[in-house]
Amino acid sequence: MVTHTRKYAPGPCRLDLEIVESAVQISVGDSSTTPPSIQAADPERVGQHGLESPWR
Repeated sequence: MVTHTRKYAPGPCRLDLEIVESAVQISVGDSSTTPPSIQAADPERVGQHGLESPWR
């Protein structure tokens, strides 16, 4: 997630680690004002598989 953020988002990025009910919760954010878009699954595509929907 961090690699994708550094590669595609402008400006600084943020990595948050929290312990929630004995589990680690990881959040990554960036300074972009454009929300991410979900793409249809495509096994031929190289990269950009972070937000794929197998139901499209």
